[in-house]
Amino acid sequence: MMSLDRFEALRERGAGPRKALQVASELGLGEMEKIRILRVVFGLSFKEAKALRWQESETSVSVEEHEAAIAESILQASESGLEDLFGQSGDAATPQDGEG
Repeated sequence: MMSLDRFEALRERGAGPRKALQVASELGLGEMEKIRILRVVFGLSFKEAKALRWQESETSVSVEEHEAAIAESILQASESGLEDLFGQSGDAATPQDGEG
C-alpha cells in the first residue's frame, strides 16, 4: 500500500485536498488511491471525496463515466490482490485438467 507521508506533509504545510489531488494526478495515481488520500489525510467522507474528485476531473465527464472509472480501479485492485494471493489470476482455485 502506498505511503501517505507526502500528502500528510502537504497538509501540514497548508495545502488542501485540491492540491493533493493535483499532486496525486501528477504521480499517476489511480482513482481509488486519490479517494483514499482524501479520506485518510483530509478526513473527508467517501461521498465528499468522490464528489471533490469528480469536480476536479481533468476532463468533463459524466458522473456515470466517473463511477465507471472508479469501478474499473476497484476491479484492477481486486485482480491484483488475487494475483498477489495466489500467484496468478483468480483462476487459481479452478482445478486444471487431470487435477482434483
